[in-house]
Formats: sequence, structure tokens, C-alpha cells
Amino acid sequence: VALEDAGDEARRAAEREQLAENVRLLYVSVTRAKNRCTLVTGPINRSETSALAWILHAPKGELASPVDETAARVDSMDAGALLCELEAMAAASGGAVEVGPMPEGPGRAIPAPAGQAGALAARGFSRRVERAFEIASFSSLVAEADRGAVEGLAEMPDHDGSAAGRAIPEAEKPSGIFAFPRGTRAGKCLHAVFERLDFADAGRDRVGGIVRDALAEYGYEASWEETLCGLIARVVEAPLDPERGVRLSGLARGSCLHELSFTFPLRPLTPAILTALFGRAGLAGEGIPERIGSLRFQPVEGFLKGYIDLVFRHAGRFYLVDWKSNHLGNRLEDYDAQALAAAMGEDLYVLQYHLYAVALHETLKGRMAGYDYDRHFGGVFYVFLRGVDPAGRAGSGIFRDRPARELIEALSEGLVERRRGG
Repeated sequence: VALEDAGDEARRAAEREQLAENVRLLYVSVTRAKNRCTLVTGPINRSETSALAWILHAPKGELASPVDETAARVDSMDAGALLCELEAMAAASGGAVEVGPMPEGPGRAIPAPAGQAGALAARGFSRRVERAFEIASFSSLVAEADRGAVEGLAEMPDHDGSAAGRAIPEAEKPSGIFAFPRGTRAGKCLHAVFERLDFADAGRDRVGGIVRDALAEYGYEASWEETLCGLIARVVEAPLDPERGVRLSGLARGSCLHELSFTFPLRPLTPAILTALFGRAGLAGEGIPERIGSLRFQPVEGFLKGYIDLVFRHAGRFYLVDWKSNHLGNRLEDYDAQALAAAMGEDLYVLQYHLYAVALHETLKGRMAGYDYDRHFGGVFYVFLRGVDPAGRAGSGIFRDRPARELIEALSEGLVERRRGG
């Protein structure tokens, strides 16, 4: 009962917030007029739930549900009663408001000023439109990569990476999760499952329901339920950071943010600038600047937007997780540290997680009092779901990194536009 009450109160609070926003938009609209503003009201397309109905006809007193209660009152009133309230408002306005019926005839023609008669024509547009300003993303930056230098770049984000140009070890008859379909739809299905998980309540019955719903939603046979439930159990129990005892099992829902979106102002960016930035920031030895140099995106400035699959807090530190459904082979050996490092470089996931780390760093810096990267930023986990095996090979399927503070601060300084004066 307490949970239901909390849900009702949250719904009412959201309703009040939405009504306040609609009233604000109405105010902005009607105050733009200089000489006259004409509003039409009446039983039009559920207008009883509108901000205008609330302003004109809301019940008196404190309202638990202002939209519903206003709509119920308007529905109970006939046309005469509604008109009576409008006329009372007009009478109290000192002549500023006039109430009248909708005109049925054509409006009065307004003659052109003397000396301006003649055909009208639009003025020609001669200004240059700047095309660089846009909302960019990791996907848009890598979309035009030179496939010769960045082999097998999968469609981003969250698509399987069994890409052309990469040698994928194959067994004759793949089984278990290795046999689960590949491709965009499969990736979305797996992401949906993990997005809906509560790691503190990951028992078989609860997980089974989530898996069944996702399989049905994405058009897969129910026979895959056991395979996916086994996959989830392995991932939830896998040691993400063995030294610190970090794993997903038992994480409270309040410590997790699924599909965390971010948007930050972006400094002017070109492939050359990005290449130099990563080179100066300390990744030159890993060949990442050279791969970034193969990108072909047009110069861009504006904002960088993205979604982090999971951010969670453990022992005072914040970690980011990205689920990868990529098929790298049909054996656990195909998901060892060397194979994952190759996939991270080839698909430029290294660039992706550094962008995500900058976004999380900026978010924590702006929202957390006393934030310090060294004490509060835990690291990055890219979980290649098909290869996770907590009972077997240590680290199978899990790529880990915790970029140095100096690196993230250098990238942040080079990527994030600092708006001055507001």
C-alpha cells in the first residue's frame, strides 16, 4: 500500500509539473502580441485538460489533481455556465478582455499603405548558413571512418561486431549463448534485458519474466530463455574489479542509473584536432591517434550527446558499464584479454569510453560536492556478454580500464566548451 501511495503521489507531482510547464508556454504565447491577442476556447479536442481550461475554470481551493479535477468540472458545466464565467472574467478586467462568439464571415480586408501598392515578393537570402553547429555523438564521429584503417567498424552504438575484415574464429556447431542470433536486433534485445534488471532482485523467477518479455518484444523464440538466464547469472556474479570486490550482484537499485544520457557543450572539433588531443593526452603508444586520424567527420561544434548503458556506485566510487553483444567467436578463449583489446581498438570503443569517462567526470564534478577523480571515479567496464565466465577464465569477456586523472582532465579541457557569463 505504501508503494502504491508513493506511486500515486509521484504521478500527481509529475502532473503538476507538466501543468506548470504548459501554463508557462501559454503565457509565453499570449504575451507575444503587441496590439491584440485572440484566444478560442470551447469543447475542442480535450481542451478541458488544457492549461487554458485550468486558468479559466479551475475549481477553487487546494487541488490534489488539478488537471483531472478541472476536466471533471468543465465536463459538468453546460455552455451557458462556461460563458457566464468568461463574461465575469471580462467584466473584472477593466476593458482589457472582451468575450464574443467566433466570427463566421470573412475578416475585414486591410488596405495597403499609400504608396506601397503592387505585387509582393520575398527578399532574397544572401547570408551564409553555418553548418558546423550540431549535436554530435560517438556514432556520428565514427560513421565516416576509413574502413581500410578501422576495420569492421560496426554500426554504433550497441550493434553486434561480427564485422567484415576481422577474422572470427568459428566452431562447427556453436552452442549456448554463442549460438544466439547476432546483429542489431539481438543487441537491442540483450540491452533491453540488462536495462530492466534489478541487481538486488536477480533471482531466477524475476529474471525469467524479464527475459520472456524481451524475447517476445524482439521476436525471438521462448526457447532462448534458459540460455539468456544463464548468461545473466554469469554476468551478475562476474568480478568486474577483483581487487576491490566489485560485482553487480546485490547492487541496490538506488545505486544504479541505466541508460544515463549526457550532453555537454563541445569545442570546435575536427579529426586532426581529435587526433592531436589524444596524442597529447598520452595515448600515442596505443595507436589510437592513428585510428582516430582515419575518421572523416566534417568539422563540428555544438554539443556532444550520448547514452551510458549503466553507471553504478560501489563503496563510494562511480563506475560506468557498456554492454557489448558482439560475437567474437564460439569459444571463451575468443574473449580473452588480447581479443578484447583488439576489438576495443578496431571498433574504436577506446574512443567511446574515453568520451563517456569525460561525460561522467563532468557530471560528477558539477553535481557532487567535494568530488575528486582519484577518490570517486572507479573505472570503466566493457562487458562482452557472450564471453563472461566467472567460474572459469578470470576476466573472460570483461575489458577494464581506469584512465589516469591527467588523461581525463586533458581530454575534458580539450573537448568541453566552457561557457562564460552563464
